[in-house]
Amino acid sequence: NPKELDFTNSVEITKGTFCSALWHGTEVAVKKLGEDVISDEEKVNAFRDELALFQKIRHPNVVQFLGAVIQSSPMMIVTEYLPK
Repeated sequence: NPKELDFTNSVEITKGTFCSALWHGTEVAVKKLGEDVISDEEKVNAFRDELALFQKIRHPNVVQFLGAVIQSSPMMIVTEYLPK
């Protein structure tokens, strides 16, 4: 549920698509598919492919997938937040 993400004190992690947020009191990293590219089918498909991979990967050297928002805009992938 996108309403569970609190962007009040959000800090941009990299240019545009990544930011931090609070989810149930835990700091998380959020990758957003921008409103301006939601109509680009190729980019939406790449986003869904990335999401499908994240759902399968469990490895100590890869950030942990926590959830996704795909039913509303902006679409988002939520992962654990690792500073630096």
